[in-house]
This record gives sequence, C-alpha cells and structure tokens, in this order.
Amino acid sequence: MDRTSIATITQPDGPLILIAVALAFAAGFISLSIYGHAFERRPERRLSWLLLAGGAFSFGLWSAHLVAVVAHVSLSAQHIAWELTAISLSSLLILACVGFTMASHDSSWRIAFGGAANGTGVSLMHFFGLLAVGAAEWDPLLMTASMGLGVGLNAAAFVAYRKLKGPSGLWTAAGLVTLGFVGLHMVAVGAVAGVPSVPASAGGIEHERIFALVIAGAAIVVLAFGLAAKRIDVKTLRDNAARAQELVDAAIEGIAVVQNGIIVSANRGLAELCGLEARDLIGRPIEDDLLKRDGENTFLRASDGRLVPVRVRLQWLSHGEQVYAVHDLTKRLEVEEELQRRNKALLEREEELSTRNIQFDTALRHMSQGLCMYDKNERLVVCNERYATLFGLEPGAVKPGMKRSEIVAMRIANGLWAGPSPEDYLRDRTRPIHTTGYSIQEMSDGRYIASTHQPMPNGGWVCTHEDVTERELAQAKIEHLARHDVLTDLPNRILLREMLQETLIGMRAGDGLAVHCIDLDRFQEVNDALGHAIGDELLKAFAARLRRLAEGPNIVARTGGDEFVIVQSRVTSPTDATELAGQIIASMAESFPLGDHSQVVVSATIGIAMAPGDGMDADQLLKNSNLALARAKEEERGHYCFFETEMDAEMRGRHQMECDLRNALANGELRLAFQPLLNLRRDEISGFEALLRWRRPTGEEISPVNFIPLAEETGLIVPIGEWVLRQALAEAAKWPHHMRVAVNLSPVQFGSRSLVQLIMSALAAAGVEANRLELEITESLLMENRDSTFGTLHQLRDLGVRIALDDFGTGFSSLGYLRSFPFDKIKIDQSFVAGLTEGYKESLAIIRAVAQMGASLGIATTAEGVETELQLAIVRKEGFTEAQGYLIGMPKDAAAVVSDYNLRKAPSLPRRASGRGEKRIKPADADPGSGDDENSSGPRRIRGLRPV
Repeated sequence: MDRTSIATITQPDGPLILIAVALAFAAGFISLSIYGHAFERRPERRLSWLLLAGGAFSFGLWSAHLVAVVAHVSLSAQHIAWELTAISLSSLLILACVGFTMASHDSSWRIAFGGAANGTGVSLMHFFGLLAVGAAEWDPLLMTASMGLGVGLNAAAFVAYRKLKGPSGLWTAAGLVTLGFVGLHMVAVGAVAGVPSVPASAGGIEHERIFALVIAGAAIVVLAFGLAAKRIDVKTLRDNAARAQELVDAAIEGIAVVQNGIIVSANRGLAELCGLEARDLIGRPIEDDLLKRDGENTFLRASDGRLVPVRVRLQWLSHGEQVYAVHDLTKRLEVEEELQRRNKALLEREEELSTRNIQFDTALRHMSQGLCMYDKNERLVVCNERYATLFGLEPGAVKPGMKRSEIVAMRIANGLWAGPSPEDYLRDRTRPIHTTGYSIQEMSDGRYIASTHQPMPNGGWVCTHEDVTERELAQAKIEHLARHDVLTDLPNRILLREMLQETLIGMRAGDGLAVHCIDLDRFQEVNDALGHAIGDELLKAFAARLRRLAEGPNIVARTGGDEFVIVQSRVTSPTDATELAGQIIASMAESFPLGDHSQVVVSATIGIAMAPGDGMDADQLLKNSNLALARAKEEERGHYCFFETEMDAEMRGRHQMECDLRNALANGELRLAFQPLLNLRRDEISGFEALLRWRRPTGEEISPVNFIPLAEETGLIVPIGEWVLRQALAEAAKWPHHMRVAVNLSPVQFGSRSLVQLIMSALAAAGVEANRLELEITESLLMENRDSTFGTLHQLRDLGVRIALDDFGTGFSSLGYLRSFPFDKIKIDQSFVAGLTEGYKESLAIIRAVAQMGASLGIATTAEGVETELQLAIVRKEGFTEAQGYLIGMPKDAAAVVSDYNLRKAPSLPRRASGRGEKRIKPADADPGSGDDENSSGPRRIRGLRPV
C-alpha cells in the first residue's frame, strides 16, 4: 500500500470538519459543566462526577478526532487499526480522569497541571489515532508543536474556568478546549508525512460519511447522557436544598450556614431578626459583624443599630461548614421582666390590700354614715358601729349572718320607725332591693334619716344611712327664706304670685277678690332722718298692723322696699274692697311706737284691682294694682284708687315713649333751644341757657316735662346729657368770648365717675374757655351722696367752670347748701317771681332777702320767670344780677339766636330811666304770647334739664 501525506491525499470534507469542531466544543462545554457541578457535591460524591466529566471529555474529543481524520482520509472501518484506536481512547480517558481529579483542588498550579494532563491525553489520543489509520512518518517538530499547543490550551482552559467562574468562565474554557483540539489536530495532521493509499470503492465517500456520522451520533449520545445526568442531579440538589431551606425557614430560631467565617446560607428567621432579606446576609462575616459578644452575653446587631439579646448554638457539619442557631431572647427577657413586674405588683397589691383593709376598717368605724351590706339571701355581711348607734342598737347586737327583717324588728322594738305604723315600716324596709334608690324619712323621734341602697353584681346590696336632720331643717329654712320676706316673714313676690294664682284657679262662679297694692308714704324720709334701723322697725310694725286688719283667708305679702300687697278673698262687690282700704288708711292715723320710744306717723296710698273684672291672671292683677297705685300717688297720697282701663293705655304709651326716646338721639330728633339771660346792671345779654326739645318725625312736640323724667328713670339722660353739653359748647364757640352758656345737669349724670373727664373733653373739643360754661344743678342733687357730689363740684370749679344752684328756695335746707359750697350763682325759683303780680308782699320779702343774701355772700343772683315789666322792675330794684324769662326773650334755635341777637358783637338793651311800672324795650320777638311753649305762664319745673 502506497504512502502519501494526509494533506495531499484528499480534499478535506467541510461538513465533517464542522461536525468534528462541534463535537469538540460540546465535549469541552459538557465536561467542564459536569466538572463545575462536582464542586457543588459533597467530597465523598465529588470523584464520581469528576470521572464522569473525564469520560465525557475523552469520548467526545476522541469521536471528534475520528470524524476529523475521516474528513481528511478516505477510510472505512476495515482500514483502521482498532487496537491502536482503543489505546488512543484509553490514554485520553485515563489522563482526562486524572486531569479533572487533579484540577478539583483550589491550588492554581494543580488546576493548571490538571488541564495539562487533559491536554497530554488529547495529544496522545491524536498520536495513537494517526497510527491507527496508518501514519508512520511525521515531522517531529510539528508533532511536538501540536502536542504543546494541546497541552497549553487545555491548561489555560481549566485556569480560566476556575478564575472567571459562572457562564463566562464556562464559555471561555469550552472555547479554549475547542481551539486546542482544532489547533492540535491541524498541526498534527500537517506533521504526518504519509499514509497508505487506499483505493476508493464504489460509493466510498458516502460510506465514509456514514461511518463518521455514526461515530458522531454515538458521541452525542454519550455527551447527552452526561449532560442529562448533571441536569438531573442539579435539579435533585435544588429540590433538596429548597426542602431543606423550607425546613430551616420554618424553624423558630435564626439559622445560618457559615463557611470560613462567612455566611453562605441563612433562613428567614435570622433575616427577620436582622431586619434584612436573607440574600443580604450571604457573604457577610458572622462574628464581630453580625454577632457581638460581651462576656457571657451575646447580641445580634440589627439593621437599625439595635442590639438584640440572643443565645447562639454552634454545630459543625461533616464537610467543615458551621451551623449557627440564633435564638431571640427578647421575648424571653420581656417575659422574665413581666413575671418580675407582676410578682412585684402582686407583692405591692398584697401590701396595698392589707393597707386598704386597715383603712376600710378604720373608715367603717369613723364614717359619719351608718353602713350595712347584705348578700343575695338578705343576710348581713358587714356593718359599722355608726349604723347601730344611729338606730339606738347595741354595737354587739348586730352581727353578720342576721336576716334583714330581724335587724329592722330590733329597730322597731327600740321604738324607732317611720310612717303610719311599725307594721307599715317593717313591710317597707324588708321589700326586695333590685335598683338604686334614695329616700329621706322622718323617724318617730323627729329625726330625718336619709337612706341610699345600691345593688351589687353578686345579688346583694349596700345601704348607707345618714342623719340629715340639720340639713333638712336648714333646707326648709332656705326654702322658706326664698319665698318669704326676711324682715317681716310675709310671703314675698314669688310666693304671692303662686298663692294668688292658686286662689284664682280655685274661684267659683260668683266669687271675687281684690288685690290691694299698698305703699308707705314718706318712708324714705323716715329712713334718711331716723336711720335704716328705725325704718326696719316701722316696716315690721306696719306688717303686723296689716296682718291684724286682713285676718282670715286673706293673703298679706311684702313685694318690695315699702310696698305691700293684700289679696282680699270673698269679695262680692267693690264696697268690700273700699271697706278694707278705708280701714287701712284710717289705721295710719295711729302712730307707730318704735324702739327708741319714737312715735312715727305715716300715711299709706293704695291701688286696687278686682277679679274677675280686671283680669284672672296673677301677673295681670298685680300689674293693674300697681298702675292704680301709681295713679293714686300722682293724684293725692293717703287715699286709694281703683284700676281703670285707661291706666293701662297710659302705661303702654309711656313704654312706647321710652322706646322712641331711645332712638331719638340717633335719629336726630333732639335739638337745643337757647333762652337769653339779661345782665340787669349792664343792660346787656350776658349769655344763654341751653334747653332741650324733642320733636317726633310725625311733627309732634313732646314736652320736656314728660320725657326728661323718663330719661332720668331709664338712664338715657346720660348719653342725652352728653350730647346737650357738647352741642351747647359747640354753639357757644361761635359767640363772643364774654358770652356764657348755661347747661342743666341731672342728678343721674352725677352718678357717672367720668363726669369731670367728660366736661373737660367737651370743653377741649369745642375750644371754649371753662369760665364760659355754667352748670346748673338742683337742690335734690345735693341731698344724695353729699360727700361725693361736693367732691365733684369742687373739681369742676377748680377747672374754672361756674356752678349755679337752680330752683333756689324750694328745697329743705338751701341756706345750708350755700354754706357748704361756694356757688357762683343762685337762681330763685319762678314761683316767687310769679307772686309779684298781685298782692306780692310775701313774694317781695323773699325776693329782697335772696338778693341781699347774694350780695352779702358775693354770689350772683338770677330771677327766673320774668314775664312782665313790673316783675323786671322789681327784681332790678331789689338788686338781682340777672333776669330770665319770656319778657327777656323766648327760647330759639342756634341759628335764630346768632341772627336775632347779632352775636358778632355784644348785644344790649337801650337804657331808660328806671321806675316802678316803666315800660321796657324787649329784644326782638320777645313777645310773651309768642313762641312754641304750650303755657304762656310757663310750665312746671323739673329736676335736671329744665323745660321752659
């Protein structure tokens, strides 16, 4: 058989070459994958997987070699030396198993040597394989190079796989194995000088390919078997690991598998203790990082920095790994602390119960109430000594276990019960108790005992008993005082109304009654003159007199200071009411002997309302009797007056006037009129008096006589008086500087503490000097709060304001007031001036005396109400400083005053020779018959702002 070079024998079969390369890559990839899987197995099972890896490597590469040789040389099975082929496969198998086993260690040089062993086996496999197909000659250098290439690339493949790890390492190593195989094969084939020349048989090419494909198929089966075995084992391992992890995660303790101090596995329990995911624990050192040991105590460091107290148990595994079992001691310590706390609490509770028992026993002995406790069978459980003494029982007589009926019977036998009879009391006190209750009973000895019973959950109940005699008597006294007058012990307004309403409800057809509203006349004078103690004595004596006069079914009550009410029953006609009223008025003629042997005589005024004629409601009858009383006091004191329907209408009108007056100031309905004052020595106008006027929107003029007293009663005089003061000063600011303005002050205004500040503010706002303001007050003001009033007057006078005493001569002690305060002016009442018309001797004497007294005291004098030439001549002759009245000038509004009196300069009256009865030239429009006043003779004087 001729020999020739393999490279020149035949053209290489491309598809077979590709199959050979694919087989080589598959052999490297699968064997190295099995090799890597061997490290996941225990050491005792690792060798079998290394041998399987060697077998897959050997058979795969051997098959790839055989297919590659067939691709270059036309061969058939009968042309191959199968003994050499067996040697080729055996040498590769042995060295591959040795190489994989050697490379299973962690040493880098052993890994490299293991790969070199595999490369050596591949080289020998090629050498013997070429011999098997008849290669007898080759180039030694190329052959050596091919072997070196195979050894080096296989060694590099193993090192790369172990260093790179993972898929990248596997693909890199498989590529290096394939590259080593291809390189070694190509170089080795090129090194062979010749092979026997075999004639091609019919269909030889097809037979050779079939032979190669059979070999490749066998190799694929072997490699698939190895890969399948590896996949099955991996799945088995994963399933086992999953089951093991489930078991570990199900453990209460935290478990970590540690290798060389590094955590390689951790269960869910440990992860939850650390506050992390289990995967975050993999790769962390367990000692000093996760666990901290402090003497005998061990702590686990949580993710938030907490140190969790733990107990650690350590166990070594057969392959050198350690299992840490970590048990959380937090709950155990908490339980221990809770047990200690509860034990301490129990001890404290025991001590507290002991103390409370002592306190309870002490409280039972010293409590003011009597206490007893019964069980559900109505037998005594406990009672204190106070219970026994409260019901007059011996302390030792009441014992636990006694029936309630026995104890109540003992109380009755001791003479103590409540109600109509002892039998009723026994039945009442032995009834079953199911609800909370409270009762007060008057006992047979006159005491009041309050009892409270409260059911208990076990079916028994607790009762307390208290002597409330003093409280009940005090309460009765309080209730009596709340409905009776303290001074006279008569029913007060509250009780009177109730009794009157009850009487009205009980009236039958044809019945009647009279309500007498009685007022003591001049009672305030008695209080002021003799003192409040004498006033109280008078009220009590008057009450006793009324009781005597109204004996029988009649009601006598005190409704206010000096106001009393008698409800007269069984009245058939007004004559019955007048008879009683006449007896009361007649009895007042008899003086009242008082404590200091004083004899006081006062009168009484009575208003009478009848039922059913004047109403059938208590409030209505009381109101109507009050209206009748008011009318009686207006007409004549010391008599009686029956209610008339017109009185109610008048009261309603008065109420409406009050409502309208409240809005009058805001609505601009009030205005000022100014009346001139004539200086009699200089015959010129020295000033004006500001007078208040009210005109309703309807055009109706309301007399000051009607609305100023109402303003004083309601307090509206304070804001109205402020408006008058400011308005008057504002107008005076437009007059010449020597011209004064007079403003009347009400006693109500003096009740304000800010009066002085108000006047100062008004003066400053108007820019008027204080000496141009003249404040007129009445003697009634000086009778009230004397010290306070004089203090305010001195403050005003210190400011420079002039003070005038108005209506001089009508009070009780005018001369005394002149001595108490240095008035700038006194204004004699117009009633004395009016008396100068006819038969004026008495009035003249008074006029002369006042003028002389003013001159001697250095006080200016003004005569009011001058309406005739004769009156003016007399007051001038007697030496009065000023005159005021219709003769001098009518009240006019501010604009008319400025226009008519030419206030741009000081106006004056022409002087004429004085003489009795002489004619006086009056200012323009000073006709006494003119003006808007209703009565040419001048209306009545009132306190405060005075009408003209």
